[in-house]
Amino acid sequence: MLVLPPNSRPLTILAIDPGTTTMGVAVMTWDTISPFFVVDYAFTITCSDRHPAYRAITDTHGSRTARFQQQTDVLSGMLFDLNPNVVIAESPYMGRFASAFGALTECMMNIRTTLMDYDPTMLLDQIDPTSIKAMLGVPRKKMKDKEEVRKRLRQRQDLYWKTDIDTLDEHAVDAVGVGLYYFVNIV
Repeated sequence: MLVLPPNSRPLTILAIDPGTTTMGVAVMTWDTISPFFVVDYAFTITCSDRHPAYRAITDTHGSRTARFQQQTDVLSGMLFDLNPNVVIAESPYMGRFASAFGALTECMMNIRTTLMDYDPTMLLDQIDPTSIKAMLGVPRKKMKDKEEVRKRLRQRQDLYWKTDIDTLDEHAVDAVGVGLYYFVNIV
């Protein structure tokens, strides 16, 4: 159950667009009184198969495991630094590619395990990508157009950006959409 923070501290969301190589992350806040949701910052975690600090993991367990460990290290640091009230991620989408769905499901398990290491009582909320795009008003025929999400977010009057949306890649933009969905539909 979500417990709203006292008025002195805004509700903080860590929103994630999962991926096995690139993971979009957005940190968003809301003071629970204002009509504005703040995008404090957003970025993409890009993991490398050749990162020297993870070479032993790559050699022993494979590149995907090494990339997941890189994501774990970044997310763990963010969790302890931010102390978010909510962590929410876009759920894996079962399209035509079962292997991609399987990899994203593995990624979600990695995120969940990282969150449990941080706080075993905190849930990982998930929302499907179609619901996020529908909330943003993306027409059905444009659901696969990544720039459509950016366009719809830019038009929102309830978002205050502390970062320039035009500098964000599609993964960070999608993470903002995930966080906004939570503010609009769940809080």
